[in-house]
Amino acid sequence: MPYFPKQSVKFRTAGPDQFVIASNEAPYTGPMMETSTGDFFVGRDSTNPGKRLIPKPNPNKEKFGASYDVRQYNRFNPNNKEINNSHKNIRNSKVSPFDEDYERGYYRRYYIVKNNNNENVLEITKKSYDDFLKKRMDYDRNLYSVGYIEWHLEGDVYTKNFNTLENEMKIVSGIKNAFPLLDEFYIKPEGDPAEWSMWNIEGRFYPSDGTTQVPLEIPRNLPITYRPRPIPVFNPHDNTVDVGPPQCGNCIFFHHQNNHCAKWGAIVRAGWYCKSWKIMPNEAFNDFEDHLNNVMKQKEESDRQAFNKLVDNPELKERLELERLERRKRKRMKEMTPEERRKRRERRRKRKQKRREREQQEMMDNTTFTPPTEGGEFSSGGGNMSSGGGGDMSSGGGGGGY
Repeated sequence: MPYFPKQSVKFRTAGPDQFVIASNEAPYTGPMMETSTGDFFVGRDSTNPGKRLIPKPNPNKEKFGASYDVRQYNRFNPNNKEINNSHKNIRNSKVSPFDEDYERGYYRRYYIVKNNNNENVLEITKKSYDDFLKKRMDYDRNLYSVGYIEWHLEGDVYTKNFNTLENEMKIVSGIKNAFPLLDEFYIKPEGDPAEWSMWNIEGRFYPSDGTTQVPLEIPRNLPITYRPRPIPVFNPHDNTVDVGPPQCGNCIFFHHQNNHCAKWGAIVRAGWYCKSWKIMPNEAFNDFEDHLNNVMKQKEESDRQAFNKLVDNPELKERLELERLERRKRKRMKEMTPEERRKRRERRRKRKQKRREREQQEMMDNTTFTPPTEGGEFSSGGGNMSSGGGGDMSSGGGGGGY
């Protein structure tokens, strides 16, 4: 039986009346494998697949082109039927990368999509892609379109390939159906034992932590770039901690069970690193949908924390409330009919007029009239040269000086 790489196989479970064994057409229910070439086999061992499976035919399914409407259309358009029959069927083809692609770190993967159904996407070869564009083969160019993406093979392939598919979904919404596994064809790098003896540096020791009297020597075969990472720095502007450069603890060559570095074949410390560091991908979400759900969950949590920080500010909270009311007001204005707007303008005009009248009345009430004061220098009342009460040279009143 053939051998299939594990990354090119999807494990499924065959339900009742779904698959039959190809050799004898016996019904099959249970564990199964789907290869990247579109074939099906019994079992879950890609190194030793079981019997070949085929989808169970449906006798009740109407054959394409057998309905009355289709027959009538073909009757009056015989040429179209001949042209459609001459078109070649599109086959799904999983194209594996070559050695030079792994050295480059990525390669192009080509696909074909049905124009009237963006969810129907298949991977094709570069030859089929070129033949379609140059019209070398009889494909239905009115029904299909082609494209390509760059598929990453090294580094954080989960994030890189997820971003690639997410951007392509703006054009082809079903692109994830053709490339569901974000780590497809990814090979975890391993060190070359021939490089383990490349370095032989003596006299290097780890800094003393106070627990041992004798300094611990750094393995001699570690490279000259092996060093501790800087101390994390707190950033007060966004309340984050800059952890500095990479470290062995998140390197793809690091084995957490025994702190062993597969690149150099030596025991290392998780907080140190060297120039050969490569990021360790997050293997928890290798499926596109799972990765998407995880990204959305992280984004929602980040937005929630940011919102909580904002609403703790009273001034900002007041401003947000005013903006909300203003948006509500604009929305209400858009929904009003012309008659409602006319009535609203009339009510506003009357309110302004009443306010002006009230202000004028208040001004009049606050204005006071001051009458002339009684008495004075030439007053008829008491005073100098007065004909009234007593005083010098007065004609009336009490006695004077004479």
